Amino acid sequence: MLGPAMKHHLVLPLIASVTCLAAWDANASAAPEKPVHRTAQVGHAKAKHKAAPALSSASKSEPSFTTKSKAEVKGSSKAKIAAAEKDAKVKDDEAPAAKKHAKPSFWLATAPHVPLALVDGEAIKAVGERGKTCGPESRWAAPLSHWKAVDSFGQVTGVFRVAGSDLYDVTQCHEVFFEGQKGEGPGVLFVSEDSGWAPGKSAMWKPSVAEKKHFERFVGGVEQSFIDKKPVGLAGPLGRRTLYFDLPAAAGRPQHWAVSGGPILVVAYLGEKGKWKASTVRPPLGLAKSYKPVSVLDMNGDGVPELVYHSDDGPSYADAVLSLNPASMGWDDAALSPGGATL
Repeated sequence: MLGPAMKHHLVLPLIASVTCLAAWDANASAAPEKPVHRTAQVGHAKAKHKAAPALSSASKSEPSFTTKSKAEVKGSSKAKIAAAEKDAKVKDDEAPAAKKHAKPSFWLATAPHVPLALVDGEAIKAVGERGKTCGPESRWAAPLSHWKAVDSFGQVTGVFRVAGSDLYDVTQCHEVFFEGQKGEGPGVLFVSEDSGWAPGKSAMWKPSVAEKKHFERFVGGVEQSFIDKKPVGLAGPLGRRTLYFDLPAAAGRPQHWAVSGGPILVVAYLGEKGKWKASTVRPPLGLAKSYKPVSVLDMNGDGVPELVYHSDDGPSYADAVLSLNPASMGWDDAALSPGGATL
């Protein structure tokens, strides 16, 4: 039978071993003590036990060390391990979550309703090549498939069902038409109902009367600079061919913007002292209604809206997507639909 002193020699290494294991679980970056050291300690304790003399009656009356039972040691170790696991969970919760992209989304252009863009993660890609390929009919023109109509600021206004499509040999595209709609149907964007895209907050901005007047004068000056001869037709009031929008606040980036159509496409921002400044301009195509802003919406979920516009030079027409270039504050081409033609 072991005396209190001998029990002390055996229990202490066991407690040290359990404590070391709990500490290692709590902080995985710290290397645990090597098992060989703990084995040496236990062996050393056993050697001392063999060499120890028998205890006298006098030593039994001496104060002894208080030792813990196996149940107490086991309960203590469980408590420490539970605390370590809790700390680890807190660290995991505080760590930045990995960004998850929604499943791809499929976009149809306004006129004609042919593929505009495939959005996969943050990448916005054109579909096919004019006159060669235009994406599989089973994806882009499947009869009875459902498509959500999306308005000028990225809000869903209804769901339409495909009644059929016509193959146009010039573009090799199936031009979709919807049930209950005459001709091409509403002149808005469409996103497939099985897409991962979901509407975000509207980017609409309402400028003051003075800001609008300043913008009208500004656009008039830009048009005069770019147009050599009078375009064909009438452009109509500037207010009907302009979308005013906001970008999320960011250091060094203007917040208030406008995109205007007509004989040219103008994207501008409101600078210091209420002065408008051009960011991107598309050249004239000969018609007073060569360009029309279609929508300002976040297509890829990165928090910054894209611009979609319709262009028409007479014989042919198409939709295009522009994305902000944060380095230049300009708007770059992201995707172009195969479009259509009057030929």
